[in-house]
Amino acid sequence: MKVSVRKAKVDDIYSIVQLIHDDVLRKLDSSTILLDKKEYQDFFKRIDRDENQFLMVVENEHGDVIGTSHLTLLHYIPFCDRRVMVEFVRVRKDVQGKGIGRMMFEWIKEKAVEWEASRIQLTTDKRRLRAKLFYESLGYQATHEGMKLFL
Repeated sequence: MKVSVRKAKVDDIYSIVQLIHDDVLRKLDSSTILLDKKEYQDFFKRIDRDENQFLMVVENEHGDVIGTSHLTLLHYIPFCDRRVMVEFVRVRKDVQGKGIGRMMFEWIKEKAVEWEASRIQLTTDKRRLRAKLFYESLGYQATHEGMKLFL
């Protein structure tokens, strides 16, 4: 399967949102709601304007969005370095297991080098055991325990 990675465009929003919400854990989360199209467009514009953000899409040879991830370049003063935070990694269900995720993370690594980052970091829901094993197969290590405060 021939695929390509590119920066998301406003026309990709619906496909991205579908990938994010077509997820077992999202469906279990009663707080997950689909927002108005204009709200997604407004958030997209904020992300798109920010040079430290990269909303990635992977498309197949037909131009269909089959994967997405949101990258954020973080600047850390204590270490005077940069890190890439990876969020919302999704691959469309019908193409999972075909190497798309691995290819995405190879591309993410290249982007991190381009951004002169010292590391790539991500979090994954503790219930995503397959995802954790996948990240470990790529060399990622579970070095910290993540915590959240919901407001």
